[in-house]
Order: sequence, then structure tokens, then C-alpha cells
Amino acid sequence: MNTAGIVNYKISQDGSLEGRWTHQDIQGKTATERAWGGTPGKLAGRYDVEIRLPDGQKIFEGSLAITPFGEAFALAWTGKQLLPEPRDARFTGIGTLQNSDTLVATFQEEAMPTWRATAREVFDKIPGPQGERYAEAFTHGTLRVLLYAPRKNDAQQPHEQDEVYVVMKGSGLFMVENRRRPFAEGDVLFVPAQRLHRFEDFSDDLVVWVVFYGPRGGESQDDSQKEIEQANADFRRAYAKADAKAVAAMYTETAELMPPHAQTVSGRSAIEKFWKSVMGAGVKDVELKTLQIESFGNTIVEEGTATLYGDESLILDTGKYLVVWKRDDGKWMLHRDCWNSNEPQRKD
Repeated sequence: MNTAGIVNYKISQDGSLEGRWTHQDIQGKTATERAWGGTPGKLAGRYDVEIRLPDGQKIFEGSLAITPFGEAFALAWTGKQLLPEPRDARFTGIGTLQNSDTLVATFQEEAMPTWRATAREVFDKIPGPQGERYAEAFTHGTLRVLLYAPRKNDAQQPHEQDEVYVVMKGSGLFMVENRRRPFAEGDVLFVPAQRLHRFEDFSDDLVVWVVFYGPRGGESQDDSQKEIEQANADFRRAYAKADAKAVAAMYTETAELMPPHAQTVSGRSAIEKFWKSVMGAGVKDVELKTLQIESFGNTIVEEGTATLYGDESLILDTGKYLVVWKRDDGKWMLHRDCWNSNEPQRKD
């Protein structure tokens, strides 16, 4: 696939495309493309793609970006060409709608790889054909590098990949999940995938490099589970030292405890008093084991088991818990804490 050709797409309303490719490199054969992961009901967007020969052999895998271009659409395929030998490849083309469910595009390969881009040459491409305030420098696998220069307001929406900004010029406020921090020239800013974010009250000369990388949805949730397990280990260490203040500091200011057979405990001060009373009642150690977590942006729900120990490692009780963790200023903190015992309630 290293010369010009034609692709004919059948458009589905579920955010997928089925393409048929023809060009001289496959000697009159018709290759098929499967594209998925787009926005249902919309043609423009970003897709995952793979292209196969009639015998089923895969010849290309990567991504496809479709953007409006006047009355037509600009297409860009980026990824790995697998035959005759694996290599990075990028194809670009222009397509037009033949009817409501058919897109026909011509394409050609761009020279690869692009290993260097200057801010000036990329900035000169802004604004784009539809007034876009960004321009692409280059891509490689999941990596995508752009230059972004918003003016007056920043209307961007959450992105599917993790994202890094490098501020070249300008200053202002940077909002992530309704938390605002000042930024200035030279700062590096990180935004996890799918988080609400934007630049606010920024100067008219704002220019930033934008780096997208990694899988859709961000890096593996395994990293989040490790962070929660580490936080539980910190909780256990503080508890074993009978440091109720340190334990309470692991909760958000508006946290709530829902212990068994008791009223809800609200706020750090009350939580500190609660854990101090538990320590004084003879519970010397708390072992926590994470069973599973589910992540929802800046919130994680953890399911786990707990073992309570007294003097000389005597097991006093076993139980299970459900905890809501909330990311507060970059750190996971306990926000809602609920547990109960595996033992039947005593009737003294």
C-alpha cells in the first residue's frame, strides 16, 4: 500500500465503517477495511482500523481520523503497514458523500517517518480549513502531537487518551474537574483520559504543544489499583501506630463513615474520634485486601475484605467493605467508607 488508490466506505449509525480498497499494489484485488470506535450517528471522528486482503491476511492496522473539509471530508490513516515488511505508515485522502450512507475517497501515502517539527511551521497551519485552532505535527502509533492556540475561549471536550500539555507561550488558569490552578510559560500539564478540562482566563498569545498517547480510556486501571492498595497499606501503618489523626487525614474534608450498628460519622474531626475509640477498644491492627475496583473519572469504587486483630495477632473479626475513593489534588482519598462483619450480630 504505497501508491494512490480509492476506498469506498459503507457508513453505519453505530460508529463503524466497512471499507473496500482498490489500488495497483494489490494487483487488482479488493482489500477490506474494518473501522470501529467512532461516534454513533456521526461520520467525523477517530476510528480504530484494520485492513485485510481477500485471503484474510492483515496488511494494515492503526487509526483513522475523519474531519470535515468544506463540503468534503479529510481522511488520515496512521499506523503499521504489515506487508511486505512491518513499518510505520500514514495515508491521507479526500472523500465525498455519494449518498447518506456511502463515502468515497481517494488517498495517497505520505512520506514517513516525520521525526522533527518546529512550533513555527505547525503554527503557520492555524487556523485550519474550518477555523480549527490546532494543527498536527506528527503521529506514531498511539502517539499524536499537535500545536494548540485557542483564542478568547477554550471549548474543548474530554479526550479518549491521556494527554500532556507543554506551555510554549501564555499564562492563565487551567481547570481539571472544576479544580483551577495557575499556569505560565514553560509549565507541563497532565490530564488523564476522559477528564473534563480547559484553559480559562488565558492571555491572547497562548500556544501549547499537545501530546496524546496510550489506549482509549487512558493507561491501564492496574495503576489505579496499585495506588489504592498502597493507600490501604498507608492506612494500616498509621492505624498500627495508633495514630488516629494520620488515619483521619486520609479522608476528604466531607467524608462519611458508615460503620455497622451505628450512626453515620461525618467529617474528619468526627472520624478521628471514631478511630481513636476503636483503637482504645482493643483493635490493634486492620488488614485490608482489595478484591476489585471500578474507576469513574476522579472516583474509584473499591470492594474488599478486612481482618481485625487484637493483642498477639488474635483475630477479633472478619468482614467486607465498600469504599468510594475520590481524587483530591492529585491524591486518592477516602470519601465514603462502609463495612460490616461476617459474624452474626451478638444478642447480649
